[in-house]
Amino acid sequence: MAEFDFLKTSLFNEDGTDVACQYGHGDGTKLTIYFYQHFEVESAQMAAQLAGNAIVQTFPEAVYLDEESRSCTTHIDLMAGLSDAMQHGTEETRIEVGRTPCFVFDITDGTTAVATDLIGSWHLKLRITGPQTGTEISELTTTIAEVVILERGYMSGTQGIYVGHLLRPDN
Repeated sequence: MAEFDFLKTSLFNEDGTDVACQYGHGDGTKLTIYFYQHFEVESAQMAAQLAGNAIVQTFPEAVYLDEESRSCTTHIDLMAGLSDAMQHGTEETRIEVGRTPCFVFDITDGTTAVATDLIGSWHLKLRITGPQTGTEISELTTTIAEVVILERGYMSGTQGIYVGHLLRPDN
């Protein structure tokens, strides 16, 4: 997240059970990380569906990108599994593809995506919106995967390690 600058914190509930941090990138990309408790929303999948519906309401022209969404979900969960394997060894590692739903949408000015996770009683939701289109969408999904893994680690009291950057040929 070094390429993102902190912009602001939002407090939606005075008791601290619904907060968000917003970050910006020089290219206009905005990343918002939400932390909240909502006991009626029982799963990350349910939270993702609500978040996807909110995107469609915010951007009526939004077009759901099925292949990119599946790729984003798979990327997050595979990278999380590799991170767990590096920390705990292969005996304790279980990769569960689909655990962390990610929905990607084409919007007028680029792309927006949302991913959700549930850690204990806390929901983690990431929303990223940027000018990226076409093959550049993978930049957004890579950022989402990195942030989900790192935040999941912070929230669960373990160190999250994003190993995706090790797999890129430019490193």
